[in-house]
Amino acid sequence: MIGTASTETPRSPRARHQLVRGLAALAVGLSSLAVGTNLALADANENPSSTYQPLISAGEFHTCAIIDGAAKCWGMNDYGQVGNGTIVDPSTGGVNTPVQVTGLTSGVTAVSAGREHSCAIVGGAAKCWGRNNYGQLGNGSNTDSTTPVQVTGLTSGVTAIVAGRQHTCAIVGGAAKCWGRNVDGQLGNGVTLPYDTDATEGVNTPVQVTSLTSGVTAITASPWHTCAIVSGAAKCWGDGDYGQLGDGLTTDSNVPVVVTGLASGATAISASFLHTCAVVSGAAKCWGYNGYEQLGDGSDVTRSAPVQVSGLTSGVTAISAGGTHACAIVGGATKCWGYDTSGQLGSGSPTGVKSLPVDVVGVAASGVTAISLGEEHSCAIAGDAAVCWGYNALGQLGNNGATGSTGTPVTVFGFETAYGATTTTAAPPAPAPPDTAPETTASVPLTTVSAKPAPFIAATLRPADVADISPEQLRTITPTQVNRLAPAVVAELNPQQVAAIPPAAIAGLRPSQVVAMPVDAVAALRPAQVAAIPVAAIDAMRPAQVAAIPPASFAAMTPQQVGTLNTVQARSVTPEQAATLTRRQLRLLPPSVRRILQDRAAQADDDR
Repeated sequence: MIGTASTETPRSPRARHQLVRGLAALAVGLSSLAVGTNLALADANENPSSTYQPLISAGEFHTCAIIDGAAKCWGMNDYGQVGNGTIVDPSTGGVNTPVQVTGLTSGVTAVSAGREHSCAIVGGAAKCWGRNNYGQLGNGSNTDSTTPVQVTGLTSGVTAIVAGRQHTCAIVGGAAKCWGRNVDGQLGNGVTLPYDTDATEGVNTPVQVTSLTSGVTAITASPWHTCAIVSGAAKCWGDGDYGQLGDGLTTDSNVPVVVTGLASGATAISASFLHTCAVVSGAAKCWGYNGYEQLGDGSDVTRSAPVQVSGLTSGVTAISAGGTHACAIVGGATKCWGYDTSGQLGSGSPTGVKSLPVDVVGVAASGVTAISLGEEHSCAIAGDAAVCWGYNALGQLGNNGATGSTGTPVTVFGFETAYGATTTTAAPPAPAPPDTAPETTASVPLTTVSAKPAPFIAATLRPADVADISPEQLRTITPTQVNRLAPAVVAELNPQQVAAIPPAAIAGLRPSQVVAMPVDAVAALRPAQVAAIPVAAIDAMRPAQVAAIPPASFAAMTPQQVGTLNTVQARSVTPEQAATLTRRQLRLLPPSVRRILQDRAAQADDDR
């Protein structure tokens, strides 16, 4: 998703979810730039300056890659975005081992993972699958599909494709075309559609991007804005409220505008939720929202024009903007910066924000040829293998059944030597049930405080042991430790214990754990804790839990978290909670959910 796609001709093989737009602006993005190996096939996240083409694409909560000309995907699959004809309820996890996309077993030259849909190029034709409520599959309908469908009119000549959150773009014969949701002008055809119903907020067949009829060499799509490189110039269009269009303004544009200072020399571009990054004459530059220091300039100041990423003034060959982080390849090594609560920077020690680029650990200092970032996970091709790191509650790291987040890269199952010598990989062992943990043990000790009870020390935490845990002990718990607690253990936590858990540790919660949390404990959640709950876990909350969130904490929900609410959850929202919602939070919601919450907010006004 939120990635770039290039039209470079491939060379012979060689050994490539809710926080976001608003005052709390947690974001995800996706993109990537760089290349691959013995599958010289394009990906929607690549470095257009390279003659090689990348082979991996990290979507918001799922990932896709090309291996031996075939497309495979893994991770969240609530709308069939992994493309194998199935759907998985995200409250139970995702697809944590790569699966074959139906029908795409050979000839795939590009793949791109969005949020709830994915796309690929096969024999010059564009095909998409997954959610289609805004027409993002481009086949003239608004019907979802769990297997690939043909994009209308794009049966040949497609050289690049990129899936955003709810829209898609492609390069066809040097021209840029887009389709899907268009309430922010992200299709770039001079039209902005009004908020109404899903079907009327989008266009379900490709339209021409204004003025981009030739010379387009790369394209990238975020949830609400789109960018391209045209004859060396960087241009963007769509939502610009945080300066993410880079034209020095904070206004939307439904036609392309030139990024300030980037009228020439741009070789790669990557758009995320609220920020954008590019490679310009070998240097990394970023612009847009910077509340999590994802611009890499050492500050938290939002910028409406490009700024230099600290230290990356030359030798940059690829760049990717993630949710609230970014990464680049410099001399074959990988460096990342920004928000790091789930290990998405790959630094080995996920702690808060890193305002300057840090090295990704566990991968070679050179030899990284592709990088692609999701909302809170990152993936790369390093040497012969595909590796991923960061948030993994939905299996988006693809490491064979494991669902724990990690701050160091793990190898994607079946991709251990995918880009080197051809090998045969043994069949995977039967994976553990998704999003589960042993009911009788937490595999990592919670702390080493000598005063705590024996079961705590021995890491054999059972539901019966929870009453012996003091709030003071829980103040030292880490995200990894939280992630490994059995749901039955979480179900025994009392309000005082839950209130003591640090927000950074709350970020480790899995959907099944949140579902198990007592309603009175949910009512004790502080604003910073609520803002840290993973989007997939918000999506899984029971209506009674949603209603229990204190209004002050509900107000701290990020727009993306609010954007996951369904109609059943929305009906449980109290008038006091609804009254805290901002316009930016509401605009992410499906129309039916938005109307419910607006009615609730109006009721609060009447009560006053």
